[in-house]
Amino acid sequence: MLGFAISGCMELGQLIFLHNRFATPVDLLTNTSGAVIGALLAGASARALAKKAQARHLPAAGL
Repeated sequence: MLGFAISGCMELGQLIFLHNRFATPVDLLTNTSGAVIGALLAGASARALAKKAQARHLPAAGL
């Protein structure tokens, strides 16, 4: 949702202040999609790193 809001603000600013550029709904869609994909990748990476760090701190059973 935050990616959509930021992209919307950028496109609105582009529409108002930059007359040689064009704001389009396709830009809003692609920027939002990129934000979602980036958030999913960051979440997956964080989970993998947390799992790896947790595995390092488990005591060896039966030793």
